[in-house]
Amino acid sequence: RTAANGRTFRSLDDALAWTKTWIESTGLWRFSDEGADFGSTIPRQSGAGGGFEDADFAYELIRSASTDVDLIARHSDFTPAQIADIKDHLFHREHLLDRYEDYGVPAEWSRFDSDPNIAESWSRLERGNPRPVDIELLNHELAELTYMRDTGNPSYRLAHEYAETIHPSPNYGDLP
Repeated sequence: RTAANGRTFRSLDDALAWTKTWIESTGLWRFSDEGADFGSTIPRQSGAGGGFEDADFAYELIRSASTDVDLIARHSDFTPAQIADIKDHLFHREHLLDRYEDYGVPAEWSRFDSDPNIAESWSRLERGNPRPVDIELLNHELAELTYMRDTGNPSYRLAHEYAETIHPSPNYGDLP
């Protein structure tokens, strides 16, 4: 398959490896949303931050995968139904992205922005070698989607704030 930048990758792992190298070489891998002046840059809304073209390619591979849900359920303490819900929440469903309204970014209905950390987590989970941060991701996203479902409130900001109280977002900065 070919990524948006014209590169061809044999697998999701190859695409993620290239993506990680690109992230490290550019220094563009983090946004600060605490008191930041975004100027003309609209921050990405994905839960973990970051994201760019090749993460978009990885997300398309994940969206088209048909065996990942069962594999991840087998490699974790989550049921296939929970993993399917998490996958739909992260990669397919549109949400009311309103996390940055206080900074002047208008809310919009859209999928979460692609995030290389989340794509790498999904890949590790699928391969059966998850790190604690990957399980934290599943717990956090399950809390968000459960909040949205149980309250009927589509606000990503409120769901994320709720999830933070019971399952904080994964800290990818601690990965080797």
